Amino acid sequence: MTEIRGGQSIGLASLHSTSSKVRCIRTRCVVPKRSTGSSLITTTHSNRCKVSGVKPNDGRAYLGHLRFATSSRNLKVECHPHEWGGKREWYKVYNYDATTLTWSSNRMWHGVVLTHNGDFDGIRLYSDLVPQSSLLHYLNHVLHTNFSVGSDSAKIAGWFDLMNAKGSWFKSARKGWAIGVVKHENRREALDGGKAASTSPPVRTVRVWEEGFDEVWERHCEKIVGRGARDALKVFEEDVWTTFNSDRARFNIRTWSDQDLKAFISSTITAFLTSDLMSSMSTFLRLSTGSFGLAVSSGVEHDSVCIAAMGQPMSISWEPGCGAVLYGSEVNAVKVPVRRDGRGLRFKYDLDDNVGEAVRVGSDNGNSFWESLCFGEGNSAIDGAGVPVKVDIGGGSIMMFDNLCNVQSLDEVVGGWGKIDDVAKVHEGDIVGKDISDIPKVIKEVARDWSKPGNKVREVADDFFYLLADSIRRHNVDKEGHRGIDLLVTGIESSLWLGEQFAADLAMVLPGLRVECVSSNKLLGALEEVPRMVHFCGYNRIRGDELRRDRPVILCISQSGQTFATLHCTRQLLSLLSSCQPDSRGNLFILTGDKESKMKDAVVEGGGGERRCMHNHSGVRLAEPSTVAVCAMHSTLSEFLLMICQKASLTAFPMELSVGKEDIIDFRDILDDGMEGIKEIIGGEAGAKLKHQGIMWGKHVTESWRCMVLSGLYILATVISGYPLFYIILVAPFDSPSDGVVYVARVLDALLYIFLPKLLSYYLRWWESRTIFARHGKRTLVLCDVPYVQKNLENYVSKMFALSYSFLGIEVHGVEAHDDLVHRFTHRVARGVLIALGRPDGRVLSLMKTEQTIMLAAKQAAFVENMGVGPEIFTLGHNNVQSSIAVNHVCLKAVRRNFLSESLYEAALNAQSGMGTFSTQEFEIITTKLMESMYESAMKLGPAYPRSLCPIGIIYAGEERGALKSIYENVGELTPEEMRERTHSDDHAEEILALTAKVMNDYEYNLDQSPMMAKKKSSYIPGVLTPTRGKRGGHETNSDKSEMNRDPLKGSKHATPSLSLDARYSFAMKLPQKIRRKLDRCQPIEHLFESRVASFERYIGFLVMFHSMASYASKPWLLPSWDISRSQSNLRVATTACPVSVEEDDYGEDFTIVSDPLDTSKHIINENKKQLAEGVQDIDADTFYPISTAMMTITEDNSEDIGEVDYVGNGKNNNG
Repeated sequence: MTEIRGGQSIGLASLHSTSSKVRCIRTRCVVPKRSTGSSLITTTHSNRCKVSGVKPNDGRAYLGHLRFATSSRNLKVECHPHEWGGKREWYKVYNYDATTLTWSSNRMWHGVVLTHNGDFDGIRLYSDLVPQSSLLHYLNHVLHTNFSVGSDSAKIAGWFDLMNAKGSWFKSARKGWAIGVVKHENRREALDGGKAASTSPPVRTVRVWEEGFDEVWERHCEKIVGRGARDALKVFEEDVWTTFNSDRARFNIRTWSDQDLKAFISSTITAFLTSDLMSSMSTFLRLSTGSFGLAVSSGVEHDSVCIAAMGQPMSISWEPGCGAVLYGSEVNAVKVPVRRDGRGLRFKYDLDDNVGEAVRVGSDNGNSFWESLCFGEGNSAIDGAGVPVKVDIGGGSIMMFDNLCNVQSLDEVVGGWGKIDDVAKVHEGDIVGKDISDIPKVIKEVARDWSKPGNKVREVADDFFYLLADSIRRHNVDKEGHRGIDLLVTGIESSLWLGEQFAADLAMVLPGLRVECVSSNKLLGALEEVPRMVHFCGYNRIRGDELRRDRPVILCISQSGQTFATLHCTRQLLSLLSSCQPDSRGNLFILTGDKESKMKDAVVEGGGGERRCMHNHSGVRLAEPSTVAVCAMHSTLSEFLLMICQKASLTAFPMELSVGKEDIIDFRDILDDGMEGIKEIIGGEAGAKLKHQGIMWGKHVTESWRCMVLSGLYILATVISGYPLFYIILVAPFDSPSDGVVYVARVLDALLYIFLPKLLSYYLRWWESRTIFARHGKRTLVLCDVPYVQKNLENYVSKMFALSYSFLGIEVHGVEAHDDLVHRFTHRVARGVLIALGRPDGRVLSLMKTEQTIMLAAKQAAFVENMGVGPEIFTLGHNNVQSSIAVNHVCLKAVRRNFLSESLYEAALNAQSGMGTFSTQEFEIITTKLMESMYESAMKLGPAYPRSLCPIGIIYAGEERGALKSIYENVGELTPEEMRERTHSDDHAEEILALTAKVMNDYEYNLDQSPMMAKKKSSYIPGVLTPTRGKRGGHETNSDKSEMNRDPLKGSKHATPSLSLDARYSFAMKLPQKIRRKLDRCQPIEHLFESRVASFERYIGFLVMFHSMASYASKPWLLPSWDISRSQSNLRVATTACPVSVEEDDYGEDFTIVSDPLDTSKHIINENKKQLAEGVQDIDADTFYPISTAMMTITEDNSEDIGEVDYVGNGKNNNG
């Protein structure tokens, strides 16, 4: 069994065929909180098989299920696999041998074993929809049981037990009565339990019916074979009529009319011949409402399993000659190793869960006879082993894959089989830590994929861009003055939060864009006007008619590609868009974590084609706390955003951008530089500091338990020995101590017993250098950062502690520090509350006030003290300043270039250090000249000047933006090798630095200055170009060389002005308006740096820190450790309704695949290409997009690590 999601309870049923009978061994367990369901069920089921006298691995079919409870509690009776009733019934069953053309009978178990993923709402009986709660009464009366169960799936098993009657005259007669005789007016009595005796025949009557049919069958069965079977059946039916009609008293049918009797006989014979599992499955899918991922087998058809999907995904995998077929409710569940060498099965088949599909896998069990009667002689649904013929089930289809295990070649099988390219790797040990270590490799792969001109993902981005331009243009010319929705982004949980940040960033670079970001649950529950619409209070609902009118571009984001809400929302939106204009369904794009997904299938089948599908290279990740998946999704959206900006800057885009071409190139550099920072965070000095901080906080969490253990050891030692501490000190040394001393010793020992845990906690805190007077008890963690960071971290940390013990737990909250930290949490601050604060880089002009505001909020929380102790605050960011309110601060290494405002500030500091204090007038003159100096120096150096030595935003330093092109103009003409040489060669950078120093030192300012300025100038050697940090520029700035300094609570005193936020703020406030306006033009690229890079690096830093914290806490003294990679719900992928379900009415109008499924919007895209081409510049769009420097660092040694892995397990480098 593959355990991917769910697991509060688990079950496994195996069907074994012996020489005398069929055995069904069913094992069900409620999984304890910290146990692994798959290991538990494997051991338990093996023991049950041995006790029953069968070998565990000799089963013909295995049906397993991990349950995520939705309709009832996790009790054993509610666990899957389900059977109906508490007792197994044995019946006389006839079997047909197609080889010898003979009939034989045997007494055997004719029950059904079933697993169900989804929600069963009700079923149509006698033309009315019966809810599943009423179905329980009906089944109990018709099947003569007294079964009490809350699970909806158990009622499905009961329905199959009634309808699956093939080969048994008893079950067929009972079904024939239920279908052919029961009248509409009597039906409600059976359902409500009012007159069960009068509406349901007793068991003895059904036995008499069985005897009557059996007597006649024995006289005719030898003739009901081969080509003459149809004629022989007619004779048989007439004989049955004569038998029953001539002795109505015996069969207890005196009150039946002739019409009732004919209907009864016809329904019974049809049930006997055709009511196998597939027939019952097709009937169920037609009549039921809800969502279903079903797997059913029975005692009669124990060699096969019927699998169906409707509203829930189901997949099977197989390989010729392997002798096995796997199935699962998630496609990744069948991409698992099945051989000792780690190989999996090579081919998979995904059932169509949109309109409904059922497959039968296994041997045909003599079905060729039944199907020849159903479909006609020579038109059997099985024309050969594994060669299926589709059978319509009212919009869906049935596929027969009988004898599939015996097929030796894929050529023998038809149908939509796809190849499995990769097999999930099962990692032992720390799965979360392994995912974190994979982050640099995956991000590098994302950058490399987006950097290849003509690559598939670039083609998808092209189509997205042109369709977005079409949407904007249509809304720009709206005569009614209404601004329609240009872009709609939807997802759930992490995908939604990342989508919200992407939408905000895109709206920032395209200020006129109307973009909406909505939860898929809200769209799914409230998009259409249906009676069962889900109301979301406070949500300004996006209506279907609004989307039909606006026809926006839509981006659906889901890591798994089959999250219930996002998947069904994708289908609903495709249907909705096609109802207004067929080409509009090409406006829907998806972004998933893997190449193949159910969402991709929906888009391709819906007419969008593969050029509407992107993936982020993270693949299948088994850990529930999401790490690398979030990072890969964020990086992909960053590349996507950059691509849109690039194309918009090169064309006559119908909306003005707030960033220019040079900003986009600078942003590319910032993303590439971030790779070095991420490596440092995960495996460098910063990573070591973060891990140490995590262990320190882990000691906070485990303190209570450690004190309890130490106290327990002391109590055991003193009570057993009889020598408490004060007894030893005050009483034991003396031969005859006074009574007073004895009583004093006892009182002191009693007090020590009472307060020992508290005293031990004080000692541990002192020994481990932690806050001594923090509050005792469960710790609270408050995560403060931008929304997508703190929300993802809240999920991450809480999931790692989901299986913790009660005395090792932690309360986790997320908050946006500069918005609602003060309002939501200052009243909850107590001694020792843990606050993890992410700080933006306030050295950047446009982020300075943001960092000050965040630190002010943190100070307001820090000042809530008791006994001189407040919350414990840890800060993380790129600014090297540690405030005194923080117990620790980790500075993330900044390897990016300086922004223009930073370079100007540092140049002004250099000027002040050589010239002394400036007056206001002198300050304005100096800053103006420094700005001019930086701009003119770059112009003098020309194209040889490397971009890595130039401040970001230098293009805005001059009077005219277009005057400085030397460092940007040749970007599009450079090959990747040339670009690396010119921007990343350390030797070349040193030469340019020397040239820069010479040119700048020779430059003389022509100032109209006072005598004081002339005096100051003589001692000033300008050093205005300090653009880089870290390695890329070949040198470090003064701020990075300075030791970390502590800032008092007021935040106004620092060791050096280069570190002081207040000094920078004062500098910014004194700048001339002309200079300020120039610096303000850098604001968009500075904000992109914060939202796409700086906050992202803080997020990764917190991942490392809290993983260290959880790893330490999860290994408590004297107790088993818990698994930090999962929670008890194990909801890694939400493929069931969570909680919004899908009704049939919600699907909207049906749609059909258009003639060109690869691109339904081709003419719209081509038309927009023509219109936008009018403003295309000389630089080619593909070559303009710089190759990612992160990609350049991939060497031959590590290329195999990210290459494609074929099915035999050999690493194969995929060079695209």
